[in-house]
Amino acid sequence: MRRTLLLSTSLGIPLVLGLTIRQETGSDLVLPISSTLTVRGPASQATPSTSEISPFAYQPECGDPAWGDFACVHCNNSILSDETQFAEDRWNAADGDEAWASIKAWWYIVSYSGPDPLRAIQGFVPSISYAFDGPTQWDCQDLGATYCDTVVECGDVNTPAASMILTSFANIHQFYNNMYTGIFNGQEIMETQLAQFAATFAPQNKATISILKIVMDAFGIAFGVIGAAVWNICLKDAAFIEKIGANHGFLKDSANSATACGLALAKDSQNGIQGQVDTLNDINSILGLLLQGWADITQTYVTELFSGSADGLVLLDAFIYGGAWVDASDSTSLYNLTDIMQNVLYAQLIPQTWIDHSEVHPVIIYDPDDTMTNPAQAGPIFNTDKGNAEDPNMLQARTTYNGYSLWLLDAHDCDRRPGSMTTSAGCEGALLQPLPGQQKLTPGNPWGGVLTDDINISTWLGYVINGNQNGYIMPDDSLFTNETENADFPFQAGIRTPGFFGNIPVCTYNDTLHSVSAWRKHKLNQADCPFYPCCRPQLDT
Repeated sequence: MRRTLLLSTSLGIPLVLGLTIRQETGSDLVLPISSTLTVRGPASQATPSTSEISPFAYQPECGDPAWGDFACVHCNNSILSDETQFAEDRWNAADGDEAWASIKAWWYIVSYSGPDPLRAIQGFVPSISYAFDGPTQWDCQDLGATYCDTVVECGDVNTPAASMILTSFANIHQFYNNMYTGIFNGQEIMETQLAQFAATFAPQNKATISILKIVMDAFGIAFGVIGAAVWNICLKDAAFIEKIGANHGFLKDSANSATACGLALAKDSQNGIQGQVDTLNDINSILGLLLQGWADITQTYVTELFSGSADGLVLLDAFIYGGAWVDASDSTSLYNLTDIMQNVLYAQLIPQTWIDHSEVHPVIIYDPDDTMTNPAQAGPIFNTDKGNAEDPNMLQARTTYNGYSLWLLDAHDCDRRPGSMTTSAGCEGALLQPLPGQQKLTPGNPWGGVLTDDINISTWLGYVINGNQNGYIMPDDSLFTNETENADFPFQAGIRTPGFFGNIPVCTYNDTLHSVSAWRKHKLNQADCPFYPCCRPQLDT
């Protein structure tokens, strides 16, 4: 519902606002259609001087219909004074939603009604704090600083709702400040590990610098998944959720809004970042540019969030309404951003490194039998060195999921025996081999904790969603967590989001056998099969 709210100041400046206030409950918050917001100050001057503005001017006043009932609530309210009450119950007792709507309307007046009676106060947050008689010199827009980190007590401001709104500002700022500083804190660790990456996953192949440049193509997606992972940890933390109360839908609104906006900002900046990458030739510089880009997007988002602009207030609504961020101060201790960044970065680097290797062909082989331990059991013997049922390489590459066995393997190019003819019989080694470094992808590994199960499940789900065909392309704002779109916000499944690991081919053991055999016998050109070694469609034509 859209209502026209007529507000007029005592300076004689009428202001007509079209104000839409949507609540999670589905109802509209109704403010008086025609009311007068009391702005105490010199009525004779259109532009009052700073010295003529009382430090107590422009504040909520009990009994003034423009402000509403929240201005009459006191700190000794039985619910507000009970710290064991849920945040949402205390927020409702303080008439928090009404207070937030009213202070936004007040902000429109002082910002857009002509000469600004608060022109000496710079910015949205300082102005709101001024109106609530809160802390001075607050700056919640700047990250890397601590000018917005105070828990505002009820007795320190003029209404209980004011303390909750300002404390929510501080908690939101600290949440993103922790992300911002965490991006840089992890750089040294990641630089050291990246130096070892090529030796583990790409021996005798391209340097990591080339792979990292390719991964920069997914700069925006990576930022979105990192943000989603942080939100997911918070939403799954029982203690964190318990303090908010039974209805934490507002927190999910925050996650959805923040993740979607972050993705949009990242995509807007991707071309500029990619252009800079092409001029760099050392891995530390490229990694530094990647991390700086992520940090800049975080700062841009927070700047807009606390800007007081129409778009910024829409974003901020998702955080403030419902009181979801009143008790969120310890959200910054729930996650280690360096671990999350490494998880996302290596989840992109590892499969791209294999795909880029000239002699390696990653493939996920599946069989509808989750008791099978070796894919060679599912098909005829093609190579004399097929391995036995308890082959440790096959067991370590195996994932069971939803009734299927999945193996992440390498359909390796043929290593010819000396003096052999160019036939399949002249090849050394097993048809299916472990992928370089794949055996390192166990719990607690230093490569971001990426697991074989992550790669198998994500890739398999993309294959299923695509109608049991290769070629699935993950949406930029994927809401898939399994075969259905059931996420509360984009990339809620993290690196297990279907299709995150790109297009690692998926097929049966027999299809792999026939494809590799045809290629080794020169009956198939790999260029004609975009998902080699899963070339059954090309072999059947």
